[in-house]
Amino acid sequence: MEVRPALDLAPNNVDALNVVMAAAELGVSRSTVLYQIKAGRIAAQKIGEGRTSSYAIARTEIERLKAQRAS
Repeated sequence: MEVRPALDLAPNNVDALNVVMAAAELGVSRSTVLYQIKAGRIAAQKIGEGRTSSYAIARTEIERLKAQRAS
């Protein structure tokens, strides 16, 4: 299992998706994306504090996952 490092998402530097958008792109549930982030399989940056905060996921990370699933 490959653990992905956290992302450095500087403002306006990376095209990023939230968890719901990433789930739709990957064809999986929101909870699956969250599980993969917490397991270190999807690199993401936490936005905000606390339980209800979200994550930003770089589009390049989504494309990497799609390519990985296709092979």
